[in-house]
Amino acid sequence: MYIKDQQLSKIDIMRQDDAILRILRLSYDHLPSHLKQCFAYCSLFPKNHRINKNLLIRLWMAQGFIQSTDTGRHLEDIGEDYFQDLVSGNFFQDLQEDDLGNVYSCKMHDLMHDVARLVAGDECVSFGENAESTSSARTLHVSCESVEDLPKVLPICLNQAKKLRTVIPLYRPSTSIAPMVCLKDIARLEGMRVLKLNYANISMVPSSIGNLKHLRELDLSFNPIDTLPSSIIKLQNLQTLILSKCQELKELPRDIRKLVKLRHLDLSRCTSLSYLPSGLGELTSLHTLSYFVVSNDHSTRKYHAQLNELNSLDNLRGYLRISNLGYKKEDVLEYKGLSLTKKGGLQSLVLEWERVGTLDSAEEAFNNHEAMLDGLQPHPNLRWLCLMHNMSARLPQWIMDDMISSVPNLVEISFWDCRNLQHLPPLGLLPHLKSLKLALLFMVDCIDNNNSNVLGNDDVSTRGTTPDTIVRQEEDHQTMLQKSFPRLSQLSIVNCPKLTSLPILPQLERLTLYDVNEGIRHGFVEKLSLNRLTIGGMKTLEIVPNEWLHGLVSLSRMTIARCPKLTCLSHGMQNLNKLRQLIIRECDQLDLSVDENGNALQFQALTSLRYLTIYGIPKLISLPEWLLHLTNLEVLHLSNLSNLVALPGWIGDLLSLRTLEIVQCGSLTALPEEISKLKSLECVRIAGCPRLEEACLKDTGTDWPKIAHLQIHFKELAHLDETDISIKIMGWE
Repeated sequence: MYIKDQQLSKIDIMRQDDAILRILRLSYDHLPSHLKQCFAYCSLFPKNHRINKNLLIRLWMAQGFIQSTDTGRHLEDIGEDYFQDLVSGNFFQDLQEDDLGNVYSCKMHDLMHDVARLVAGDECVSFGENAESTSSARTLHVSCESVEDLPKVLPICLNQAKKLRTVIPLYRPSTSIAPMVCLKDIARLEGMRVLKLNYANISMVPSSIGNLKHLRELDLSFNPIDTLPSSIIKLQNLQTLILSKCQELKELPRDIRKLVKLRHLDLSRCTSLSYLPSGLGELTSLHTLSYFVVSNDHSTRKYHAQLNELNSLDNLRGYLRISNLGYKKEDVLEYKGLSLTKKGGLQSLVLEWERVGTLDSAEEAFNNHEAMLDGLQPHPNLRWLCLMHNMSARLPQWIMDDMISSVPNLVEISFWDCRNLQHLPPLGLLPHLKSLKLALLFMVDCIDNNNSNVLGNDDVSTRGTTPDTIVRQEEDHQTMLQKSFPRLSQLSIVNCPKLTSLPILPQLERLTLYDVNEGIRHGFVEKLSLNRLTIGGMKTLEIVPNEWLHGLVSLSRMTIARCPKLTCLSHGMQNLNKLRQLIIRECDQLDLSVDENGNALQFQALTSLRYLTIYGIPKLISLPEWLLHLTNLEVLHLSNLSNLVALPGWIGDLLSLRTLEIVQCGSLTALPEEISKLKSLECVRIAGCPRLEEACLKDTGTDWPKIAHLQIHFKELAHLDETDISIKIMGWE
């Protein structure tokens, strides 16, 4: 009877879903024709996939779905309208915004996705994990899990879908793959409009790529390519060329200026580029130019793009990084002729100077940098500004004195390696500033000394003033301090040795302190809104002061990293009862079990903790007993613990544990018997632990009976980029 009722219940659910689908289909039927094809195209993305908005609009453009108007509006802006129309009709949901407040992604409800697949029919085919889908002669657009699937998918398409227009691998390959060998086959699909081959391990792009005359979007990002074939210039319809993270790419084709329809050129993190070809300014349709590297080889500069070529690119928008800025007098003259103030579409601007080597060049840089910055003033619409490796002791007037009028809309500002800079601009007066990142500022001693400049320094003589006047001045000063940084929610300070205090930051949510003056105190107390704290790189810190943790009643995530003399954790952690994630890594002298007096730590209040990572703690021989109080712990990650010899039996009492990750713990040889008590445990991941891996082998391992009911994954060790890790720890991700 129960089984029959269950079957009837499933039938009822199916009937309800069918009824909902019919209603949703009516919503689709009422869409204008241009939105119908845009919506149907979204069936290429699987259910629950987060769809990048800018990518989606570019894909619509590549297929010709976006109708141009007589008003001269950009296709990207019309595509934005299409996207918003579909959001308003509830075809998209779960929108996410970036730090600047721009919507960058969305999802589709599962039932809405069913409608998209229904109306797309055979024209759009998504090959799932097992590449079991089939295409037909009507198929125009294909997606698959990753480039690993292309050798299986492409032969099917070549035999059946000979009018194919789209090939999109959706995800990064799970493992390192062999170089893609099917490029020549792809070149046979001459009707191709969108081709994404990111992460394909391609080192050489064949000249046959030039056969794809109709190609609009080509993505070759994350590949070890050092050059592109000259035949790429034959792609006269190309709108988008993505080469981001092609770190071995040394140059672009000399005649790239002939790609006159190019609108988006993404060169992010192409760190081997030393110049761009001359004539880049002729690509007047460019909306995206993420990276412009200035050539400082004066003997060959006539063959290289100069900064003044940016003047003709009036449509630039989004992100622009100008790298390798010089410091000679002739460079200053060139920068003064630059008109960034006319680039109203730019939201983010990174200005990066070449690193100074010799003492003479350092002195020349010191003398000329302020004048250079005068010519690099951006449009007032700018939302994010970053200055890197600037050698000036003082910033130009448009930053120091006129910032409120010159860049009033800044949401984020970063200063990286401006080691001679003595004073920061009046950042606290920026009404929209949410994020401030300071790194390698060796001379700056105050974040917001500008309020005292406005209201009068403490050193100003008070002779001739009455006590009442002094009191009023002090009250006014305190009021101004409380009004500074009204919206700042993220602050990152890295290696700023003279900074000893923090301003009052009532809205601060994320704070990173890395290799800072350990006497820094003021500003920690009563930060009620702080929910993320990172403390790292403190070379002499032996214990985290309790006052640093006092009043952090909202703290949900804490990281302690790379403090070589840290010996114990602080009792102040006992009060972090909202803490959900704790990361402790690379502290050579840290003993996790005891306090500074040798007494056992007892963190009974950490019952909200869900995620715990312990990484690179040489003194850890066994897990500290305070873990027993983590009754809601769901994920435990243990990594690079060379002296951890065994897991305790009481780990079986962590009844909420769902995932256990053990990486490079070479002394571990077995799992405790009690691990079988963890009924919520779903997954154990093991990597770099040869003896433990052997013990956990299916059927033959001695520990297999303990974990036979679980998902066991033996992972290859990833080659982690330590620089990237440092940047993430320091809050510069």
